[in-house]
Amino acid sequence: MARKNRNRRNRNFLEDLEPYYGCKADTGLGLDPLAVGWLQRGQTFDSGPVPDAFPEALLQFCFDEHTVCVRPNTLPCPLCGERVEPLTRDGATAHFGVGEIRVLGEDDIYASPTLIYHYVMAHDYRPPDVFVRAVMQGPEPGSAEHRAVVRTLNAT
Repeated sequence: MARKNRNRRNRNFLEDLEPYYGCKADTGLGLDPLAVGWLQRGQTFDSGPVPDAFPEALLQFCFDEHTVCVRPNTLPCPLCGERVEPLTRDGATAHFGVGEIRVLGEDDIYASPTLIYHYVMAHDYRPPDVFVRAVMQGPEPGSAEHRAVVRTLNAT
């Protein structure tokens, strides 16, 4: 059962599944993504176990070739203040804290920072079930549908 992390509440954050307007390319394309995992120190967030296959499936979205709205500087984790080291697997690298991912669900598109993988692994963050299902059952990163969204956002 998921539990709430009982940190002091901060109203300068995005609640999961609120509309996300942080990437101008989304707006320019008429996309209305929903925010997932935009955590800040002091924010209350769901925590608890995720399905065993979820972290690996989520990591696939975080590899550089699948990220959008990339920044020139790496942001540290707002929860612990640490810079998260890049992870390389099978020749692909994920730089955390430099960009965003898009996950295509059945009815919605979700926008998350690449740090979401760190939040799940290091801070016990549990994203909303609808996002977990989209990561595990929706179009995979690298699929034609996902590539089209990433390529279009990066071209804008």
